[in-house]
Amino acid sequence: MGSDAAPRSTCPRRWSTLSDDSRRRYLDWWRGENEEPVLIVTCWDGAPAPEPAPSDRDHWFDFPSRFSRELYAIEHTLYFGDAFPFLFLNFGPGVLGAAMGGDYHFDRHTFWFVRPVLESLSDVERCRSRDDNPYWRAVVDYTDYALQHAAGRCLVSLTDIGGGMDVLAGLRGTQQLLMDVVDDPAGVRSALAVVYEEWWRMFSVLADRVMEAQAACVAWNGLYAPRPSYIFQNDFSCMMAPAQFAELDAPFLVDLSSRMDYAMYHLDGTGALGHADALCGVEGLRAIQWVPGAGAPEGVSHWLPLFRRIRAAGKSLEVFAAPSEVPRLLSELGPRGLLIKTFCSTPAEAERLVATVRKG
Repeated sequence: MGSDAAPRSTCPRRWSTLSDDSRRRYLDWWRGENEEPVLIVTCWDGAPAPEPAPSDRDHWFDFPSRFSRELYAIEHTLYFGDAFPFLFLNFGPGVLGAAMGGDYHFDRHTFWFVRPVLESLSDVERCRSRDDNPYWRAVVDYTDYALQHAAGRCLVSLTDIGGGMDVLAGLRGTQQLLMDVVDDPAGVRSALAVVYEEWWRMFSVLADRVMEAQAACVAWNGLYAPRPSYIFQNDFSCMMAPAQFAELDAPFLVDLSSRMDYAMYHLDGTGALGHADALCGVEGLRAIQWVPGAGAPEGVSHWLPLFRRIRAAGKSLEVFAAPSEVPRLLSELGPRGLLIKTFCSTPAEAERLVATVRKG
């Protein structure tokens, strides 16, 4: 990648590309070999919020006005450390389910499934995604639009395709899928195989586009990778026993991780902690992101044993921390394999934090 000559700076950046130092830190982090932590620090510049869209549909599907609002947010964010501007191409969690014919509804805040469309697990075969599905077209068309208009301003992310089990739950219904997991695990595996085939199709279409346009891949969590990358998830897993997760979903994660260069996992909520060992055993996963979730103990110190388990398994780690917690994280864990995200109230606070971390 780039040379070592790029000067370090804690100055806030707008519309910036990654420095050579930051690119190298990201690449070293993916390998668990970084000598300094990847430190992503952002700060809002105090500008007022942009004018809202006139309707929920316009909010998501009027691409010129949507892009203008999202670019406004990027323009008024200050970037410190290894942070960089990126546009999260968001169509709600699990848009693959909509592209497969799910009953997907939305307001201007989020999307959700309102009723099951699969009377049986075998019906999933008729839910293959189609290029003329309006949600499929929206994701692809806005990706193309954003890549065309964002060039030189920010990177464009992949959409949140969704976790395979979460997509299947949206199509089948959460309660019914829970019963299927117990009563018909073979049927669940077969249905998941179809979902993950469609998952890979959407990923491949989007990854090819972003790689061709920007020679970098950014998943919905906003981390730089020079080749195809994604962060997997399974929020449904909070309702699964570890043995069920290991039997049903983990084999697909092994397969998908082996097909891309930079794979990681979004471990979300204390209900999912029982699956940490299975995830640590997935060889192709380079990293794990931890999000405690609602109602969990506050503060990163509570999770230090989990962080050490993940690092001991050879996985890198993405964590969110308050600025005041960053020094302890570093002293307890060391920099290798550590990526920290934080938000500061003022540019001066952000500059001090980055300067402190970079001085070691």
